[in-house]
Amino acid sequence: MPVVCVNINKLFSQISLKGYIYFMKHNVKRKPTSFFVTPPLPCPYLEQQTERRLVAELKSSNAKSLNEGLSKLGFRRSHNLVYLPICDNCSACLAVRNVVKDFCPSKSQKRILNKNRSVK
Repeated sequence: MPVVCVNINKLFSQISLKGYIYFMKHNVKRKPTSFFVTPPLPCPYLEQQTERRLVAELKSSNAKSLNEGLSKLGFRRSHNLVYLPICDNCSACLAVRNVVKDFCPSKSQKRILNKNRSVK
């Protein structure tokens, strides 16, 4: 199945993902990153559903910063690819990230930790 190639420089400087608006910074000295939209595929989370993904390859000299920026927008990484589910009318698999250094367990989480101290 063919994929649609979209050059990020041809997109608007505002990209709306899942109801949020993010501003993309462009560095015209570097080769632009191309994003691809996959055809509908079977959803790995929900039976009888399909998913589409926005995919970019991490192969340029700015791959590390590109990965860091896109992961903050909810992209996931698999080897040298980053992808974001872009399903119509569905948000069942949105990525959730916890900042570990800012995490503070609730009373019930502390209670569970204390009850399970012997578990190794």
